[in-house]
Amino acid sequence: MYKTHKYYLSLIIFLSLIMLGSEKLSAQATRPSISKDGNSNDSSDAQIETPKEKAYVNYYQMEDLNQKFEFKDTTLNNFEIYAPHRSMQNGALILGNLGSSAQAILYKERNSLFTDMGFHQYDIYSLEKQKFKFYELNRAHNDLYFSPLSGQQDFMVHAKFSRNLADNINLSIDFERIKQEGFYKNQETKLTRFGIGLSKKSDNHQLYALFIANNFNELHNGGATLDIDSAYVDPIFRTDRTAIATFTDDANSRHQYFSYSIDNFWKLKMSSVQLHQSTRLEQGYFRFSDDDTDSPEDSTLYKSYLTKDRGIRAVNRFSRWSNTLDFALKFRSLKLILGLDYRYLKFQNSLNTNNIHDLGLFADIKFVHNKLGDIHSRAEIGVGENIGNFLIAADLKLNLTKSILLYADFATNRYDASLNQKQFVVTEQMVFNNDFNKITEANIEAGLKFKKLNLNLSAKSGIIDNAIAYNNEALPYQSNASIEYIQFNIKHNFFWRFFGFENEFNYQSFSNNVYRLPTIYSRHNLFLQTRLFKRRLLSRLGIQYYNIQNDGSLAFMPVNGAFYPGSKDLDYNPITEVYAIFQVEKFRIFFRIDNFADMLKPKVYYQIVNHPQFDSNFRMGVRWILSD
Repeated sequence: MYKTHKYYLSLIIFLSLIMLGSEKLSAQATRPSISKDGNSNDSSDAQIETPKEKAYVNYYQMEDLNQKFEFKDTTLNNFEIYAPHRSMQNGALILGNLGSSAQAILYKERNSLFTDMGFHQYDIYSLEKQKFKFYELNRAHNDLYFSPLSGQQDFMVHAKFSRNLADNINLSIDFERIKQEGFYKNQETKLTRFGIGLSKKSDNHQLYALFIANNFNELHNGGATLDIDSAYVDPIFRTDRTAIATFTDDANSRHQYFSYSIDNFWKLKMSSVQLHQSTRLEQGYFRFSDDDTDSPEDSTLYKSYLTKDRGIRAVNRFSRWSNTLDFALKFRSLKLILGLDYRYLKFQNSLNTNNIHDLGLFADIKFVHNKLGDIHSRAEIGVGENIGNFLIAADLKLNLTKSILLYADFATNRYDASLNQKQFVVTEQMVFNNDFNKITEANIEAGLKFKKLNLNLSAKSGIIDNAIAYNNEALPYQSNASIEYIQFNIKHNFFWRFFGFENEFNYQSFSNNVYRLPTIYSRHNLFLQTRLFKRRLLSRLGIQYYNIQNDGSLAFMPVNGAFYPGSKDLDYNPITEVYAIFQVEKFRIFFRIDNFADMLKPKVYYQIVNHPQFDSNFRMGVRWILSD
């Protein structure tokens, strides 16, 4: 434990030195003034004052290098939402502990024709290549965040840094760490994500080199074996959650992922043709183990995955090499991209090794009009071992007026079941070996964005053929009937003088909810905001309420990270948070009480069967944003 904190402290000091050093190097790089006699004069009196260029910070992501965003100081907006599963775009049900395995609340289409390994319970925490941020700036940019909870063993830290180096090279760093021991036995999580990228631009060439590491470690207790509310007759359970019996106390999982990639873009001279080549290597494993599985609770928890009574061990290793080659032709407002994407995947469990060669051909067309909007369409077809798979997608953005935007999306996708749904091996024993048919999805979405009203409305309808889900024994199966679904979203932000009210409402319904996803997910944020102390201190006091209406319940299988239908219904969980935020220049601090309703009426709630959510807790967090 000491070594972990020593490493963490060393890393923070290292990042701080880089950030502080950037200012020092900038100062040292100032050219000294020249006196009349030709000698240099380093004194501050003799230096000629030159006006500084206005600082700017723009960022862009690998998924669309041409779409630049201005980094804006968004003051206090959503600063108090520290937990990834509480942001609406990543809304998820978790096992209780921050950083624990998560199930997305809103259904999202896969939109890929390549082989998927599965194991998506940590997706909301991971750093991905397509979402990594590169920067265009003229000052070093630092964004530091730290939030502790109940002692030094529970915290989260986030640091972003970017600065320009010599020869038109930009350095970007993204680091995040979540560590939480939790309040129940064997509930610790330790998540680390780290990315470092270099970009180099010239007139005819752009280079992007990127390294990403994701490490997710979680101790699993299988949940509480009793109804905790009935135990409140004994006050010890309120003060010491470790006294509550759990299903297991020796289970743990680790998901490790490393990615190395290089992207080159060449623009041919005297031509509108651009050539792109990308090479990427991914390596890692998905591991679960429990050395003690001889109790009756273990058979209840692990079900068919308990193949031997001497313990459980499931290891799936992988390495994937990808190579993409495409060329783009741009003519005025029209851009056409043609290319191919080859991916070789080696996936190995304790019994078998799969070598999969996927190849996709794709075409991408985009038309952009500065005033009217843009149209973007993409078609991909598999011609390797993923033959028969395809993806066709199109989206439209149309400016009806200066303040009203119409957007529409359509997509249809055919793909294979993930590898951990087809076959799974535990302790060198085959748990299942399925021969599933290909899955086909189609969906259409339309929405309106009213900029002046801060209002966004959207609706989506879709259908899934041959959907893969899990039964009550946590085993995957394929649905014979088509599943239809609809989703509605309403988002509105209101602020007048010192009063603010933010609302986002999501509704989804399935003809057969095999995924057991909630029907309603909404967030409501009511706050007062004003400036104090001669307007130097920006302050906000508010209360947030999350509304999650479950359609049935979900249980969790830790061996393969699958969420499956639970055997009992869960009570409605009112998620309330009271918070206060303060900002002075580039420094922010928040104070908040999580699960505030628990202080008024103590009761344990569950999002996943047997996995209790935390009692009310006090948390704080600080953030610095420096661009200088």
